[in-house]
Amino acid sequence: MHTMTSNILELLKKQGKVTRSNALARSRHQLGLMQNRVMYLLFSRIQRNDGELRVQQIPIADIRDKLRGRYGSFYDELREAVTDLVGQKLYVEKANGGWKVMSWLTSAEYVRAGERAEGFDFLEIKLHEDLVPHLLQLKEKYNSIPLDALLALASPNSQRLIDILWHDSFAGERRILEYDIEDLKVRMNLSGKYDRFRDFTRVLDRVQSEFLDKTPLRFTYEGFKTGRAWNHIRFEVWFEGFDIKTQVPIDPDDPNEKQKLSLTRKLQEAGYTQDITATLEAYSLAEVEEVLAQARTAQRRSAHSGTPIRNLGGLIHTMLKAGVGKRTPSEKAPKDNFKSGDLASVIVTNFLDARAQYAGQVWKKLNETERAGVHDLLKASLKGFLLQQVEKAHWQGLIYEKVRNDALERSKHLEYPGNLAEIIGFSQDHELIGELSDDQREQILRNVVELNSVS
Repeated sequence: MHTMTSNILELLKKQGKVTRSNALARSRHQLGLMQNRVMYLLFSRIQRNDGELRVQQIPIADIRDKLRGRYGSFYDELREAVTDLVGQKLYVEKANGGWKVMSWLTSAEYVRAGERAEGFDFLEIKLHEDLVPHLLQLKEKYNSIPLDALLALASPNSQRLIDILWHDSFAGERRILEYDIEDLKVRMNLSGKYDRFRDFTRVLDRVQSEFLDKTPLRFTYEGFKTGRAWNHIRFEVWFEGFDIKTQVPIDPDDPNEKQKLSLTRKLQEAGYTQDITATLEAYSLAEVEEVLAQARTAQRRSAHSGTPIRNLGGLIHTMLKAGVGKRTPSEKAPKDNFKSGDLASVIVTNFLDARAQYAGQVWKKLNETERAGVHDLLKASLKGFLLQQVEKAHWQGLIYEKVRNDALERSKHLEYPGNLAEIIGFSQDHELIGELSDDQREQILRNVVELNSVS
């Protein structure tokens, strides 16, 4: 199911890598340079842990900047590329030897400033539903490539070979790759071309040179003959100046590089969805280490309670913003010195996240008739301005989810279990205030009630 993104500009901060299943990256297709770049940009806006395939709204100014387009010819080139993408097919091989032919896009629309509420020109694109298993909820057999490296490539040959070598090597885990030359040419959309091996090596040499200038991937190759015919090729693949596990460039002159890479891995493992590079610039490394430790301890202790912490990444983000990691050693003992507002903010965020997650699960279990009944209730009960905002967002987004969940409660479809029913019960069992004195707990609970009333 497609859902409209609620904050277009906020998503621009998350653009940094293109994550796809290995099968999708290895698929056969006929995309040109501009078409590949558009797809890279679209894929970079999708997080592999997303639950739904969202409608993508990309500001035209951002497309022009990212794709290095020229004024004048850029708009014609973009229209031609996107128009062709709607009709283009790709051929994906399945693990069991089968295959599937599918489409890239369902629709694409150029929306002018003033036509909608956003106030700027943007491209609205719906990716085809068949792509869902290759983009969302990826647990294995996938890899990520830095967006900037992909967009910098100036030839379709380089675009295809970086996909092939990066994914076939499992992001560097396999250093040696071997191919039948004709099969490799098919995968690079070069079937029927460069019959002489010497001519094909010129293509590979140009790609090799471009990789050296624009990407962290390096390779050498060697051809082999059977009789007088060249029919086999072997690549050796490695990476320079880049930590492949975190997708973070390595600065050999930075004395804190190892700690930064370690923190990056830990934040990724915790499900932290904010810009990690920006986080490590905004907070000291010691702060991040401290918050990670406290958040993991809180999650571990809450595992068997009535209010387990499910969104560890969200908790870490909230604790960093609240300044939890800035405390001195004496401040870490909550009975001696604590910040009531900080802890209350963390608890309220946990409470709202847990309720939203539970309500979303309830909504997914409703049938179409039940969902239509909830929407009818909203249409009858929402006031003019709020109803307009929900309709403009096509009944999707954060505002919609909030009023929808309220309607689920009123229509008796949703009843929060246990301590999710009210904030006080949730707070009293929360691990973060377990060691506080009675007076401190009372102060926290007052702050929690005040914060929740305005959330």
